Amino acid sequence: MKAVVVAIVAGLAIMIMEPMQATIDCEKLKLALSPCLQYLTGITTDPSPACCNGMETLKSSTPT
Repeated sequence: MKAVVVAIVAGLAIMIMEPMQATIDCEKLKLALSPCLQYLTGITTDPSPACCNGMETLKSSTPT
């Protein structure tokens, strides 16, 4: 599961670098990812519901 979240984060970062393909601003990205920090840094073994919700929000905000 951790690999999936990391892959999603990496994919979103790439899309943000290509402005023609993404409409997510940095503030929205920070708000969505902040609940995932404990999971991504290995403090917890499972992502929190807030982390999953943030990922879903980012996913639904991207055109591809």
